[in-house]
Amino acid sequence: MKTLRWAGVFLISLLFVFQSSLQAKERLLICGTGDSQSILREIAIMFEKTHPDVDVEVPDSIGSSGGIRMTAKGRCDLGRVARRLKEKEKKYQLKYRLFAYSPVVFAANLKGRSSLGLTSEEILDIFKGKIRTWKPFIGEDRPIYVANREPGDSSRRVLEKTMPGWKNIKTFAGATVYSTPELVSTLIKNPYTIGYGPLAMLQNRGLTLISIDGYGPDVKNVQKGLYRHLTPFGIVWKGRLEGNRKAFVDFLFSPQVRELLLKRGLIPAKG
Repeated sequence: MKTLRWAGVFLISLLFVFQSSLQAKERLLICGTGDSQSILREIAIMFEKTHPDVDVEVPDSIGSSGGIRMTAKGRCDLGRVARRLKEKEKKYQLKYRLFAYSPVVFAANLKGRSSLGLTSEEILDIFKGKIRTWKPFIGEDRPIYVANREPGDSSRRVLEKTMPGWKNIKTFAGATVYSTPELVSTLIKNPYTIGYGPLAMLQNRGLTLISIDGYGPDVKNVQKGLYRHLTPFGIVWKGRLEGNRKAFVDFLFSPQVRELLLKRGLIPAKG
């Protein structure tokens, strides 16, 4: 009986120590857009390994605007955003820092080709239906099948801002797909089809990645502003950046995070 009693005391002591250690952890809440949600969850796990006293939470998306408002109200420690602050949001007096870019790329199912160069005008004519065959580009008289995205899609919004003439297309050629996984599946299953979406989802799929006006979405071209079709991933905060908030933002520019970003098809911003 005495042994059982001491065992019970020991287990209770262990539980108390465990609970105390949990209570001692500082909570770091990072809320906002769904665009950077997945990568920041991976980064959070890496950060916690070197900062065991911090519990980083990256909850489900409330959008960039939601992240900005919640950070301004002090309900989130950091806000994750997929755009710059709007003029009307400057009243919140938040600080902003860009940490990565998500390139929007065009890709096609052209067996045996890893890359292809097109001009912006050629891409516009393909999606307008003016150019209907691959012959001018690969020498094969094969029909071009077009996979477009629906209005409001994040990649389509990027092209509307960065590719002159895109938002003026009244009628698109081809079919519309309604999710990025559906787009990837459509491209993989259907030869001679072209579409667009995040590089992170289209790389390493056996597809032909298309450079635009001579520039591909590599680190050099993106950081120099030569490849412009990008979703910016940023962090916002209120007040002075210090403590674990500062440690996490600094960590976003560490070599290990840079390596992870590149592996996931993202381009690190300059530190």
